[in-house]
Amino acid sequence: MIDRKPTRIHRLLAVTLTLAPALAAAAALPPPAGAGDKELFPPRIERAIGGRPIQLVRTGKAVRKQLGFNVYEVASYLQEGAPVKTAEDLAAAAHAKQLILVFVVSVAGDDMAAAFESTFRKNYPAPAFAKETSQLLAQVRKTSARKGDRILMTHIPDKGLHYRFQGKDDAQELLIPNPAYSRAVWDNYFGEYNCGENVKLGLVAELMRQP
Repeated sequence: MIDRKPTRIHRLLAVTLTLAPALAAAAALPPPAGAGDKELFPPRIERAIGGRPIQLVRTGKAVRKQLGFNVYEVASYLQEGAPVKTAEDLAAAAHAKQLILVFVVSVAGDDMAAAFESTFRKNYPAPAFAKETSQLLAQVRKTSARKGDRILMTHIPDKGLHYRFQGKDDAQELLIPNPAYSRAVWDNYFGEYNCGENVKLGLVAELMRQP
């Protein structure tokens, strides 16, 4: 006598046969958006700075940590051909340059502002750059960063610092027309007092490879 009740094996075979066409179709689909994208910080990028396109080359990249946790990834870019070989040279360079921060965790605007001000004031005690720092901190406090959000800080030669927060839902930007202040901001990463020696070293790791 043959047992006609469905067994576990029979049920698995039935499910497999039912899903087979769908699985085959899915395999033929193109990869999802983002799959195979280029690296987060390409070796070369082009930016419109000061009203004209400029080629920038990466000088290095690093991860900013706080209490042992990754907070954001950061990369430094400099105008192609600029004669820069050290962290001090990079901070002082009057050429077009850019810092790109990409957050890996959520950070409140007040916390970002406090961290920036703490490091900045070690290099430039108050009241140095009081007006400019007040403007920048007010802008930083307006937005809280979430995973994937970006901050771009750009030095525009002879003009100053351009700050841009690029979030998933909105974007905020500010131009501070003082080149000396822009140079001072770079010291948060390359100065005597910075947001971490490992970050500083990472951001200049590729300088010696520049032609």
